[in-house]
Amino acid sequence: MESEKKNETAIFKMIVDGSTFKELMKYVEKVIDEPTFMVYENRLELRNFDRSRVMLIELIIPYTETNELIVKREGHICFDLKKLNKLLRAFKKPTKKLNLDGEIVVESDGENLKVNFQGQNHTLPLLKPNDYLICNDTPKIDFDCEIRIDAKQFYEAIKQSTEYTNICVGLYANRNELRVIAKGENGEYKRIFTEINGIITLDCLTEEVKAAYDPEILSKILNLPIYEIATISFKDDQPIKIEWNTNNQIQLNAWLAPRIDDNNIFEEDQTTIENKETQTIEQSKTETKIEEQKEQKENIETQKVETETNVEQKENQPIEQKTENVEQKEDYQPPKRKPILKLPENEQKSEEIDEFTRLVQIFCRHEHIINNRCVTCGKVFH
Repeated sequence: MESEKKNETAIFKMIVDGSTFKELMKYVEKVIDEPTFMVYENRLELRNFDRSRVMLIELIIPYTETNELIVKREGHICFDLKKLNKLLRAFKKPTKKLNLDGEIVVESDGENLKVNFQGQNHTLPLLKPNDYLICNDTPKIDFDCEIRIDAKQFYEAIKQSTEYTNICVGLYANRNELRVIAKGENGEYKRIFTEINGIITLDCLTEEVKAAYDPEILSKILNLPIYEIATISFKDDQPIKIEWNTNNQIQLNAWLAPRIDDNNIFEEDQTTIENKETQTIEQSKTETKIEEQKEQKENIETQKVETETNVEQKENQPIEQKTENVEQKEDYQPPKRKPILKLPENEQKSEEIDEFTRLVQIFCRHEHIINNRCVTCGKVFH
């Protein structure tokens, strides 16, 4: 059924916003000058390669309240887009000063394409489609990086890279930033996008993603002033996808094949990144070392304070002990001594013991001394 529709020429009538349709046709011409649209009951679809098959464009204009579509026969239309865009130059955007109709009527009778706007009627012959340039389905790629970005800033960065090289421009992304890198005979160029500088959202599934593309072609398909935000998706050495956020149900996507990085544009940048990471690690180590030294210093000061406190306590302790000893000495009462010498009652001569006997008792350590002789051990003292 689909193949039958491709072989038939569509008959339809569509009314669209003139300014949007004019800019979209200018954009499509950057990829292909003889596009083939498929006309269905509720939409117009375009999926075409460029003649070198390095670019792919997808444009879907649905039937909506603003885009009226009446289809009598589904099929295809192919026409000379260069001629149509020359005609559309005469279309003027309505302003307060210019009270003009802002819509364009596009219709096909099966043989010709008729374009009417602001009182002008133009007719273009329909062409035979080039099947080699028709894409039946879009590429299915599991991208590692998806970034919503300010389209104007990203276009300016890619455009600036063409001043340095016309061979390839590199895109490098990690979880924090996107880098545009170019290297050539005129020097080197680098532009860094972050979430505070151009990037709206960044979703990177791997540690890093890098790929190279033709800078002139990439800048060409990024030049679309009517839309402010674009979503770019890419993967290592895979095509880049540019999805425009149109906000009017129109779908517009473009793909560009990668290029081989002959200039080694990522080599130095990777070294720079590794050096930055090394510096970060070294800085972290230094900060840790400083913290450890600070902690050691605090511990030393704490120990010093504790030592001084202990010394003071030790110095105060003898004084206190001395005071206690003095107090104890004042209250001290020596125990009563037992009599050094006890003589039998029948041999006691007197209650007092002479000095000689007392000394003998000390050396002998016995109590009974009679006539200079120890009764216990028999020692004789003179």
